[in-house]
Amino acid sequence: MRGAAAGTDRAGERARSRSLFRRAEELRYFFYGYEQHLAAERGWRFPEEVWKEIWSGSAEASVGHVSPRSRGRRERERREELVDRLGNPLLLPEGANERLGDRDPQDKAEDYAKSGSLVAREVAEALNRPWTEKAIAEREERLLDWAKRAWGD
Repeated sequence: MRGAAAGTDRAGERARSRSLFRRAEELRYFFYGYEQHLAAERGWRFPEEVWKEIWSGSAEASVGHVSPRSRGRRERERREELVDRLGNPLLLPEGANERLGDRDPQDKAEDYAKSGSLVAREVAEALNRPWTEKAIAEREERLLDWAKRAWGD
C-alpha cells in the first residue's frame, strides 16, 4: 500500500489504540467530513446550524461519548480503552453534551435523534440494540473504512 492509503491504515491503527483520535480538534475535523459524507450518501440536508455551534464552542466541550467516560473508578479503569476508541465519540454543540452527561447510551438515543446532527442520528439508530464493545468496534470499522475511501489514494 502506498501514499495516503498507507497513512490511513497507520491512522486506523493509532485510532484503535486510542492515541490519534483522543484529541478533540482532530475529532471535529474527522466528524465534519463524515457528516458531509452522510448527508450526500443518505440524501439528508447537511446541518449547517449545528456545525456553526460546534465550531463556535471549544473542541473539548463538543466531544461527547456514547458510552460515558464519567463512571465509577473501577468501571472507568476497566472500560477506559473502550470508551476512548473512535467508535464511541460523537460531536454535538457544547450545551447538548453537557445536558446528556453520563447517562446510559440508550437514554441518550432520543436526544441524539433530535439533535440535528447526522452523525448523532446515525448513532441513535444504532442504539436500537445494546451499545456494547462489539457495537463500538463495528462503528469504528465503518468510520475507518470511510476515512480510507475519503482520504486514501
